[in-house]
Amino acid sequence: MPTEGYERCFHILELTPGASFTEIRRKYEHLRSFYSGASMELSAINDDFTEERKAEVLREIDEAFAKLSESFKGKKDPSLFMIKPTILFSDEVKKYLEAGPSFSGPVLKKIREMLQVEFTAMAQFTKLGKQCFMDIEQERFSSFSAEVYLKGYLTEYARCLSLDPVKVVDDYVARYRSWKKEAEMLKTGIKGQTP
Repeated sequence: MPTEGYERCFHILELTPGASFTEIRRKYEHLRSFYSGASMELSAINDDFTEERKAEVLREIDEAFAKLSESFKGKKDPSLFMIKPTILFSDEVKKYLEAGPSFSGPVLKKIREMLQVEFTAMAQFTKLGKQCFMDIEQERFSSFSAEVYLKGYLTEYARCLSLDPVKVVDDYVARYRSWKKEAEMLKTGIKGQTP
């Protein structure tokens, strides 16, 4: 990659020149999320960081990413194999999603299989183990030690399949909470019994 004119792009994305495309993409996604969301860190400096300044920073981030991405076109960088799987919604998938299914483990599995996305591609993109995706699909709720982790895994799962992360998390976590409540009631019921 030519270095002239690219140093500023790396600086904007808080990277050192020579970063791989994977590093560039991840940093871009992180910064985009940070500046467009309601992060606690950003709200701490909200008075100094106006909406106009946020919009300006987001524009700079987008331009830097676009310029650096352009320089990777046609190159066989091994990190390019870790890009999000290409998702093409067939008419069948679109129709299924338009019906507004509630996202349970079996429903997510069906969508993933319809999209022909393998666990290996998801694991490469997210850097999460294939097992967590299998546990999600099979609703092995006991595999998730805390709801906050489950929400993170579900968000990554949804991103991989170009699904609405908020809807996926809301639907699935409702099922997880029902299971947890039932498990706690059983546990309490057993403890409450006298021999």
